[in-house]
Amino acid sequence: PSIFELKPGAEEKLSDLINLAGGFTEFAYLDKLEVSRLQKDGHRTLLYADFDKIVKGDSTEDIPLANEDKIMVY
Repeated sequence: PSIFELKPGAEEKLSDLINLAGGFTEFAYLDKLEVSRLQKDGHRTLLYADFDKIVKGDSTEDIPLANEDKIMVY
């Protein structure tokens, strides 16, 4: 667990954050990464990504990050 700050104006994606964090442990479940996104009304929505698909080049799975996003890797 850690807190990372986004660069102002940079379009950082989920894969950028994973690389910054040093990758995964051997026990990480990569098929379903959870991104909890804070909405303007204060509620959170959940987005999911399959990191194996990101590695294979599926850019639709590489979610652009927003301020206050929380990432969960099970």
